[in-house]
Amino acid sequence: MAITALILDAGGVLVRQGPMHARAAWETAHGQPPGFLTEALEHAIGAGWYGNRSEEAIRGALISLAGISPAELPGLLDVLGAHESLDQEMIRFLMPLRSRYRTAILANAGPGRRAELTRLGAVELVDLVIVSAEEGIRKPEPEIYARAAKRLDVAPRECLFVDDKPANVAGATSSRLAALA
Repeated sequence: MAITALILDAGGVLVRQGPMHARAAWETAHGQPPGFLTEALEHAIGAGWYGNRSEEAIRGALISLAGISPAELPGLLDVLGAHESLDQEMIRFLMPLRSRYRTAILANAGPGRRAELTRLGAVELVDLVIVSAEEGIRKPEPEIYARAAKRLDVAPRECLFVDDKPANVAGATSSRLAALA
């Protein structure tokens, strides 16, 4: 069977991460030690990456941990995502393929990832975006790949999955996935 769909991971594939200068500047300005914001974000997300914590709960935890007002949260969210950008080489690769293949982003991420991908302009580059926290399941579980294929209206064996983590690629090629199709 021919490949009819291309499913891309976000972080490390379509989205590149650069130096976290904005986080470091915020930490210095707020008298916090290096790495404070990364730790606060990880603590706030907690189990939310797996669909157990709402975006509202994560945002509330961030406000509390960072010691900011709710009005300051949008600025903090900008700081937290300032190190991310679209990989322009990957976009140049992807754009000509859009006319021949169904395309999707499949991201293991917290519930705010869709908004971040929208801000970066990634959502408009593909036909579908699936975020693990919204699904309550994550890569490398075969079910998440089956869901992606179904929503793209293709069979899983028709999908080419691109990820920077070998375990996630293995999940996409699992014999359990064939059983779900």
